[in-house]
Amino acid sequence: MDIDEIDTKKIILIPILAVVALLVVFFVGSSISIVGPNERGVRVTLGSVSNNVLDSGIAVKWPAISEIHKISVATQNNVAELDVFSKDLQSVEMRVDVIYHYTPENVVKLVTDFKEDPVKTVLTPMVHETLKEICKDLNSEEIVQKRDQVSKNANELLSKNMAKYDIFTLERLVITNVELSPKLNQAIEAKMIQEQEAQKALFTQKQKETEAETQRIIAQGLANAEIEKAKGKAKAIELEATANASAIEKIGKALTENPLALEELRIKRWDGVMPKTILSSGTKDGKFGIILNTPQEK
Repeated sequence: MDIDEIDTKKIILIPILAVVALLVVFFVGSSISIVGPNERGVRVTLGSVSNNVLDSGIAVKWPAISEIHKISVATQNNVAELDVFSKDLQSVEMRVDVIYHYTPENVVKLVTDFKEDPVKTVLTPMVHETLKEICKDLNSEEIVQKRDQVSKNANELLSKNMAKYDIFTLERLVITNVELSPKLNQAIEAKMIQEQEAQKALFTQKQKETEAETQRIIAQGLANAEIEKAKGKAKAIELEATANASAIEKIGKALTENPLALEELRIKRWDGVMPKTILSSGTKDGKFGIILNTPQEK
């Protein structure tokens, strides 16, 4: 074999090896798919969907005949602009944020059961129907004033409805805005002002009643104190009178039992001045009785 023949074979072999290498790279590349950290994969081979959900990582498939559908299971936000009617037949416009994610273990249904985006075909209409169901029993004014309660009820009902499809997991529904007609807004504002004024008047009335009751209690306390004070004085006078009466009774009893003590008392109290009036004592021994307490001339 001469050098020319060797060079000719090399020239022919190099392109063949290059083609083979490209085919190997293409085969390997077509056989591998990367499922992201917030994704799940569904393998479809010749139109047949595998029931096995592929987790994050490397997924192997058959080149040319298989494909991997990647579905995000991260938290998503769907904004819905809705128009519902209240109990009093008023149009109420709402802006609603629906925070949700696809249920990871059921993503196969997204490939087998839905041709179009399930958010548009299922979720948004479901949110609309949920809020219509809740608002139909409330007046427009109540929808505005009880937005938190409306949101709570909507979360409960929407979670129940979404469970029927088994592909969505609701994290939270938030009513971010409620719009009424200008005339209705003015009417509601006027009514709210009236209610606030009524509440203010009621508070003022209660405050006055409380102050009046406080004054009454204070006055009653002072009156009770005066009564108790008067009772105390009367009791003191009564005790003093009782003591005096008891003392007089004892003195009278002592004088009755000892008449000479009375004469001695009179003598002790006499100031040496003869009385102007002398009355006969009318005693059996004919002696005069002297009145010592006769007023004296000055």
